[in-house]
Amino acid sequence: MANGLEFFKSKQSGKSTPAYRAAIVTLLGEDWEAGHREVKAEHQRLLSLRKKPP
Repeated sequence: MANGLEFFKSKQSGKSTPAYRAAIVTLLGEDWEAGHREVKAEHQRLLSLRKKPP
């Protein structure tokens, strides 16, 4: 999800898109705001892995 198209489009637009919100609800349940926090945290974790030298 943190590397998914819905998250990318939402991040690019600067707001939560309906498709992104629907994907979160489908995968993580009705509390989409809590799900969004999890996705953002995972996105940051993945970014940090890319920036670390081998």
